[in-house]
Amino acid sequence: MSAEDAARERLLRHLLAEEDADRLDFEQAMLDDDEFFNQLAVAETELVERYVGGEIDGAAADRLADLVGSSERLQETAELTLALNAYAPPTSGAIQVQPGRRRRRWPLAAAVAAAGLLVAWVLISQWLELRQARRALDRLEVTQQSLEEDVERLEAEVERLEEERLRQRRRLARGAE
Repeated sequence: MSAEDAARERLLRHLLAEEDADRLDFEQAMLDDDEFFNQLAVAETELVERYVGGEIDGAAADRLADLVGSSERLQETAELTLALNAYAPPTSGAIQVQPGRRRRRWPLAAAVAAAGLLVAWVLISQWLELRQARRALDRLEVTQQSLEEDVERLEAEVERLEEERLRQRRRLARGAE
């Protein structure tokens, strides 16, 4: 067994609570070492995939069911694995994974990338619509301001013309006397 396989097995035993001896050291390593934390995340994902695939049974399966049930992230991983397995035909010549070896993750990565692109497209299109609506609102506000100025100018003109009319009437009234 290689050092990498031994480390992976240690991670799996820890995740299944089969090894409690170095729990504090293990948890401290998770906090201190990013690479170790990443390996743990990969091991968790592999473990959930194996569990969903029916490769784990007995007490380990019970412990893993509790672990998945208590973690929203692991529940999402299990649901995604189930969904992806539902789309893979059982006799499609799928890659057979030997225990302890990493699975190819490109289909999952492709699905995540596609979902990310879809979300980005939706966000960008919504942003563009919002920007267009804001520009239209700005144009309407400028038009409204211009119209209000025109109304004020016309009201002032009406007032001036009324005064002029009154002066003309007075002049005519004085001329008629």
